[in-house]
Amino acid sequence: MVIEDYILKVCNTNPNQELIRYKNKTITYKEFNYIINSYSLILNSLNYKIERALIDINNPVLMIGALCACNRSQIIPSIMPSSQYQIPNIDYMKLSQSEFLLNDNCTIQENNLDLDSISYNANDVQCVIFSSGTEGNPKAIELTFRNIYSSSKSWNSVMNFKKNNTYLNILPIHHISGLSIFFRSIFFNMIHIIDDYKKNMSQLLKSKTVNYISIVPKIIADAMSSERLLLLLQNIDTIIIGGDKITSSIFDFCKENNLNVFVSYGMSETSSGISGYFIKDTENYVNGYIGKAFKDNIVKIDRGKISIISKSVMKGYVASSPNKNQFNSSDMGIEKNGKFIFTSRASDIIVSGGENINLKIMSDLIIEKINYNELYVVGYKDCKWGEIPVLIYKTNPNITVDKITKVCEDLFPKYMIPKHYISINKIPYKGKVIDKKLITYYIKESLK
Repeated sequence: MVIEDYILKVCNTNPNQELIRYKNKTITYKEFNYIINSYSLILNSLNYKIERALIDINNPVLMIGALCACNRSQIIPSIMPSSQYQIPNIDYMKLSQSEFLLNDNCTIQENNLDLDSISYNANDVQCVIFSSGTEGNPKAIELTFRNIYSSSKSWNSVMNFKKNNTYLNILPIHHISGLSIFFRSIFFNMIHIIDDYKKNMSQLLKSKTVNYISIVPKIIADAMSSERLLLLLQNIDTIIIGGDKITSSIFDFCKENNLNVFVSYGMSETSSGISGYFIKDTENYVNGYIGKAFKDNIVKIDRGKISIISKSVMKGYVASSPNKNQFNSSDMGIEKNGKFIFTSRASDIIVSGGENINLKIMSDLIIEKINYNELYVVGYKDCKWGEIPVLIYKTNPNITVDKITKVCEDLFPKYMIPKHYISINKIPYKGKVIDKKLITYYIKESLK
């Protein structure tokens, strides 16, 4: 089985059709193909064959252009959120943004198109992305053309995408949540809008042309106190929520304000969502309900954990044995009255604003950096973020809040930095493990 090059397919029929809208600038299929060709020239200029390329690019348009160039050159692209995610013992050629000059207005030169037909083997790896670290350190995930194409088709069976529909993407492209939107757009001839809704709220409200948006639950929580954000969401045909469980207050808010919200469940290892439900079609809130499995997907409970059988399931982690269309997740779940309920993630994992955070890894890194082991990062419930990381440490005159804060800011991305730092006289234990109930009490008392 082969999958054709969808960029060239449209370039041959309608090269001036809009593909991407970035910073209010239209990028056509022809112009995007120029970006691909530019990176292809770099890849093909080498006098030796490389197997993998490391894409170290912040500009989202250039990032996906470089990814497509790798696909055409039969080179496996790895999208790296930061240098700390590099895969050991694997050699890469590095593609950087400096190798392609694109100004803020996305002005792209005219070029002579090379429109030879290109097809891909569906079992080849289309890209390598990184998990959020729900089972320890982030893992490098290999997704094939079949995985991503199958996922897009499953989404279409629920959403019924149409040509020239617009899909607003406010999620990071290096995550499957953002990258999958690009692939859905090219497979179904949609316009992929990459924008910052906070900076361009007025422009987005004025246009009233957005059909789809994918968000995390926190954005709905923000809309509860922002009339302008609520108005923007009301102007969007379909809102897809993923990344974490929703609360009953979010469920009720969406119903009360006539927001057409689809709650999805999935993960990087399954090429994005594999199940979900529309809030408008659901009478009562059920905590952790993951909805019905998409077409050609099977969800089941295996030894208390959620297991997925689907063509969307990754080829495997880099340097591991391939999967056979089945992924046994670390998410705990139950089946109740014919409904699958997600109950909790693996121990030491919280989800904050849609981002998975491994609290044990955070604690270990901080302890190593400051050489002080009387501290822990714990999760604490928060109505806006879902959960937040809070750092608890034993009072010590040599360990100051400023010192710990500086270490955390140097070590972690913004979403992982603890929201509160709390000093206590003694770290409480229950047996050999930390007493989380008592810790929660200390946090409550401290935040009063």
